[in-house]
Formats: sequence, structure tokens, C-alpha cells
Amino acid sequence: MLKKILALAVIILLGQTVVFAQKEKSVKESDVPVRYVKDFQNQAREAQNVSWTMTVDSSAYMATFFTSDGDKQAIRFTAKTSETRYYIEDKYTPHAIKDTVAAQYPKHKISNVYIRNLKG
Repeated sequence: MLKKILALAVIILLGQTVVFAQKEKSVKESDVPVRYVKDFQNQAREAQNVSWTMTVDSSAYMATFFTSDGDKQAIRFTAKTSETRYYIEDKYTPHAIKDTVAAQYPKHKISNVYIRNLKG
């Protein structure tokens, strides 16, 4: 089980390098397409400290926020999908993941770990 989690985490971390090679910039909620704002409001009714970003080519918008419990989450919207990210605090990241990344990818550093729920 731990090997599956480790493999999944490494794949996600490396995959994100490719996916997020597109630069993102901060935007105001008023600059986000209305359908994404409405979807976000329906999915995260109690969101606090919401900040929006978009890719430079405007193909994706992401709302990063905190829940009422203080947990960090994000919802990323594209024309065909939405993705919810549940961030994991560094202290809860398994050492096996940290050790594997450090050993196999010494030039890389883990910036964050999250569980990803992709719809669409």
C-alpha cells in the first residue's frame, strides 16, 4: 500500500512540472469567467481567504482557499474539467516520499503535496 502511495505521489509531483510549466498570474474574481465563479461558490460555500490565478493563456483558472477547519484546498477549472486539491501539510508527508524524491531526483524539491480529485 505504501509503495502505491509513494508511486502515485512521485508521479503527481513530476507530472505537475509538465502541467504547470505554463505560468500563472493572480487575477481578481471579477476577471474570472462567471461559470467558474458560480461552480466554485457551489463547491466551496465556506471558503475563506480565496485567491484566484489563471494560466497566461487563460486556459485554466484556480481558486486557492482555506476551509473553516484551516485546511488549504484549491479548485482548478478548465473548459472540460475541474480538479480539487487537498493539500497535505509537510509534517504529514510520508518520509518514504521525501526520501525517494531526494534520492532519485536530487535537483528537485517538493514544494507541496496534495490529493487530487479530477472530474471530467
